[in-house]
Amino acid sequence: MNNKALDKEWFEIYKDGCAFDDIDYIKFDQKKLAKQKELFLAGLIDEPTLEYDIDIQSILYHKTKLLEFQEIVATDNSAHPAVKKAYQMKIKDQLNKVSLLESVVERNDKTVTETSKRIYGAPDREVMRRALSSVLYVAEKRGVTLGDKWCELVDYFDAKTDGSDIDYYKIEDNQEKLLAAEQLVEVLKKALLDRGIAWEVTTNSSVVAVTVSYRDKTIYIPETRMVTEVLAEALVNHEVGVHLARHLNGFKSSLLLLSVGLNGYLNGEEGLATYRQVQTDKSFLPGITKYVLPALMIGLHKNTPWTFRQIYDLTKEYYVLLGGSKNKLSESAWKHGIVVFRGTSGKAGNVFTRSTAYFSGYLGIKELIDKNDPEVERFLVGKYDPTNQDHIDILNQLDIR
Repeated sequence: MNNKALDKEWFEIYKDGCAFDDIDYIKFDQKKLAKQKELFLAGLIDEPTLEYDIDIQSILYHKTKLLEFQEIVATDNSAHPAVKKAYQMKIKDQLNKVSLLESVVERNDKTVTETSKRIYGAPDREVMRRALSSVLYVAEKRGVTLGDKWCELVDYFDAKTDGSDIDYYKIEDNQEKLLAAEQLVEVLKKALLDRGIAWEVTTNSSVVAVTVSYRDKTIYIPETRMVTEVLAEALVNHEVGVHLARHLNGFKSSLLLLSVGLNGYLNGEEGLATYRQVQTDKSFLPGITKYVLPALMIGLHKNTPWTFRQIYDLTKEYYVLLGGSKNKLSESAWKHGIVVFRGTSGKAGNVFTRSTAYFSGYLGIKELIDKNDPEVERFLVGKYDPTNQDHIDILNQLDIR
């Protein structure tokens, strides 16, 4: 551990019971989920009932540890004021996640949704317009006519092609060689070796996306994942160049908390990782549907929340727009619905807004880069949000560059 760190003792306390992520606990009851999926895809239900297997005792343990730590931080006046503020905000953020998880267990959808907004933010009309402008832009670049539902949204939010925040480049079918999961493992292993990082990379049947496990010091690849060579390079920049780099650099700083993230760091974290990925792979879109779907689910369109079936159908149209394989449309659209309804019972009006960080964060990072903001120079010092003034103040007061 960094002997020059100002928070060595507090960081050890934080790691012992206070460190957790909400999504690690929101585990679906897989047997019941499979049955709901079967009924939904057969057209027998429009709103699948989502149920979860959650370890409530572990959540209560985290809550106890956080409240104890909160008292320690509040009564210890020997710490640097910026360090104290960083931990107070982080503890509050973690307690909000405890509240969210307790609400999931209680099946209190309203509280899940409101707490999610408090932690991750709520969809915004202007950002929604910009997301839809990018969808319209991609449709024109691909020479595809948007379906009626997408056209209605474009009109309602006054989206314009020239308002796009992305520079999309279409990759033709068979234009690039596809790499299987095992080949992607080798690409990532080489990236780690080149950077002198002693981590593992392996395939895993239980993950649905490339996953960085800081606990296991391993990058997990879905067993069935296939990517283009360009996307493989983009994933190196996303996972190793941002997520892992910020984690390791946080350990080198005077604030160890930066290795796991300041409160609300996700917006800047995923925003930067997404930006780096987009710069490498112009066919990759920066989390647009991950923003659009939650916005529709909470009623940003005509004050009417969309159902699981409605966002499922809209997502299928989106994959048609991108030239997706028809035999994968239903599966991809189902997964999108599961991600944004996660933690709720699956009824309209409820949402888990965590996914909105990808597109909104991308916009924030892009704005800083476009205007050559000085903050760009320290993007990688640790896990913080470069658009969050509280975070900037903490880093400045601790002279972290």
